[in-house]
Amino acid sequence: MQQVELWTLIPFALMLASIAGAGVPNMILAMSMGGFSGIARMIRNQVLSIREKEYIESERAMGASDIRTMFIHVLPQCSTYLINRFSGGLAGSIMALTTLS
Repeated sequence: MQQVELWTLIPFALMLASIAGAGVPNMILAMSMGGFSGIARMIRNQVLSIREKEYIESERAMGASDIRTMFIHVLPQCSTYLINRFSGGLAGSIMALTTLS
């Protein structure tokens, strides 16, 4: 998680945009690299809170594998937050792209 924190401390998006040059694909890449750290932090916090739920502990006690628990219980719980974050971020990204271009 500390590597993800570097994305917020050092403005990699601005560095990438200045090195790669102008253009819509470079702007999209720079903006996605800049927005990655917030999504990663949100998903990590969500997974850590889901991990402590009773049904996850009972699944573990019954002997289910970690992969099964992840795909059956954790991923569907996180998908609602991801869809909400991506749909909200899409509008902001479109506005930023139209402003910058």
